[in-house]
Amino acid sequence: MKRFMAGCTSLAVALMPAGQALAYTTKTTATPISVVTSGVTPTQTLSTAVVTQGSGEPGTASTLTFGTGGNTYRDSGRAIRVTVDTNLAANRILIYTNNLAGGGVANPQCSLDTEKGNDCGGLIGVTDKSQVVPVLWAVEDANPDYNFGASPTDATGGEVYITDRAHVTTYVDAVLSGATTADKQKLDTLAFRRCDDQVTPVANADNAGTFDDPQRYPQLFGQPGVANSDLCSASASAVTIDPDGAGAQSAITINLGDKVNFAEELSKNIAVVAFNCLGTSCTAPDLSTASSADSKTVVSPFFLPVAADFRFAPGQDYATSTLTLELVTQ
Repeated sequence: MKRFMAGCTSLAVALMPAGQALAYTTKTTATPISVVTSGVTPTQTLSTAVVTQGSGEPGTASTLTFGTGGNTYRDSGRAIRVTVDTNLAANRILIYTNNLAGGGVANPQCSLDTEKGNDCGGLIGVTDKSQVVPVLWAVEDANPDYNFGASPTDATGGEVYITDRAHVTTYVDAVLSGATTADKQKLDTLAFRRCDDQVTPVANADNAGTFDDPQRYPQLFGQPGVANSDLCSASASAVTIDPDGAGAQSAITINLGDKVNFAEELSKNIAVVAFNCLGTSCTAPDLSTASSADSKTVVSPFFLPVAADFRFAPGQDYATSTLTLELVTQ
């Protein structure tokens, strides 16, 4: 019986023209069913703790300190453990200080004028509040005893400096260190306006057609609930800049209205420790490679080892009360 059935099936297939596909014919249609709007409640948790580097997971509790000593570059031996769980889309985790905040929020409070290109990100002098010690971070999925090297210039990875929320201008040399003087001048004198609403930023006074020393250009940290702070060119003439002096293959042409990537708000790039978080998994910048576009996956909890550069710091104590990690959506 089984053999007979198999034989009939084979015959039926043989009679079907190769490649034939028949469209379906509607006989009748039921009334469409209405589905009441439903949703998923947004959930998000973010917590941090300081742990000793190399102490495994979740890590041995510690205090974030850089110790005492002379003018050296110091690996803290500590890491910030980040625990996150979210079902939100298009989110990022930011790290920053807010050392210009008044009302006793920042203690000590930075006394520098950030509109002149200064950045109060890091540790502030307790006595002389115009002195800033830069702090650097990296991102690791586990909690290794991270090797920062002997100085920021020979660090094993591409560690990132903590920036401050009060950042409004950036030194040209910080982004065009390999460019010619002529190309640096182009960025220093380029006219800017916000891309979204075409408003000229307050800090744009520096870019008024003069070649200032030190050279700087407007770049903002970004604020919640405020217009996108990315800046576009307001120059009627196209400007071509070679960022590293490598020639035409690396040159960038900026036309009227083009977004200037050098002036993208910092809350979208340098302040981001993780992005595209979903559940407990995030994408983080891969700081061990030369390309700023490289990324890797980290799973909560992940770790931010930190170091500080005391090499040029006058003798006094340094601290900050405003080091913050924040989960944001955009």
